[in-house]
Amino acid sequence: MIKHPHHSFVQHKDSFTQNDSFIMRNNLITFILCTLIVASSCTSKNKINTASTTEVKEQVATSIAESIKEAPAPAQSTVIQQLKAAGNLYGDTQCFDKAALGYVVLYAPTEVPVFNERLHAAGMYTYFEKNKKDGVQTIYISKQPRLEFQTFIDTLQQKYPDFYKELSFIHDADSALIDVLKVDKEELQHGGIAYVFDKDGKELFSLDDYLCQGEKLQNIYQHFYPSDLKFTEAASKIETGKMVPPELNTYFADYLGKQNVLITFYPAPLSHSCSIQMGQLSEFAVDNLESKKLKVLAISIGNQEQVDAWGTHQPIDGIELVADSLGLISNAFDSILTEANGTIYSDRTVFLIDKTGIVRYINKDYDVGADLDILEEEIKKL
Repeated sequence: MIKHPHHSFVQHKDSFTQNDSFIMRNNLITFILCTLIVASSCTSKNKINTASTTEVKEQVATSIAESIKEAPAPAQSTVIQQLKAAGNLYGDTQCFDKAALGYVVLYAPTEVPVFNERLHAAGMYTYFEKNKKDGVQTIYISKQPRLEFQTFIDTLQQKYPDFYKELSFIHDADSALIDVLKVDKEELQHGGIAYVFDKDGKELFSLDDYLCQGEKLQNIYQHFYPSDLKFTEAASKIETGKMVPPELNTYFADYLGKQNVLITFYPAPLSHSCSIQMGQLSEFAVDNLESKKLKVLAISIGNQEQVDAWGTHQPIDGIELVADSLGLISNAFDSILTEANGTIYSDRTVFLIDKTGIVRYINKDYDVGADLDILEEEIKKL
């Protein structure tokens, strides 16, 4: 599912050491040359030994020539160095000169009108930049027309100055960075591509069709901040037509068995597809709050800071956002996914429970678009 990269804006340490050794070797050779010339000149009668001096010069010249042939070629410029050299940098213009855990570079999609640049900026800022010393530097690249890009930058400066101050933005007006990053232009049209680099500029992996999806956002976040959560199989099985297992009432005792409840799990706060899901659920919550006495709970493995930012930048009228930072609720409802690389996040699932505590509808593979009408019909049956 993923590939891996990271890199640096300074010359690689190994390359510097080799070059330094080369210079020291040449200095030593020069010193020996001078010493031998002086020695060969000082005969007992202070006569110059021309033949000896010539031989020494030839030997040293040969050694120098051989040393030059053996000198390592200069290290090729890393992608991060090339991004730094590209110019057209806005926001945090010092991002390449700071100590960092690594770099996240997003080349924004070119033909996806639903891509939300503001939401992406909010996600990158909250996950990687806010209140983090020597954190992950995030760089957003766009080739959109100059006027559109400038409007985006102006909006950030005026309405979201913290985003603008901490994030970095590059306008790739001539598309030169597409070749630098070896961007798949077809993928770029669909959802953009996220590249992840280590602190030395080595590319670790990339995520095609990024589109600020929660699953992919968690992949990047947990690469730099690994999760140590461990889970066992859920103790109770939730089944349609049966009562909610009593042990699950402890999580939502104020609602379960007292009113209709819609519980939904989603991969990550501040992600694109989750944003669509929250928008739909907000409409359900508002429309059915009175008539169906419906309580809507949205839960994800995310810390409180991420969830609070989600509430600030996402319409959530009628929804209660729950930060399941330890994953206990997600695991209890069998709504945990662990990828092969160890990334853990809440699965996209839905549980509709009536006011008597009976489970009316379960969808363990909820599709934000395709399953919307089905969920709406189930709510109407309450």
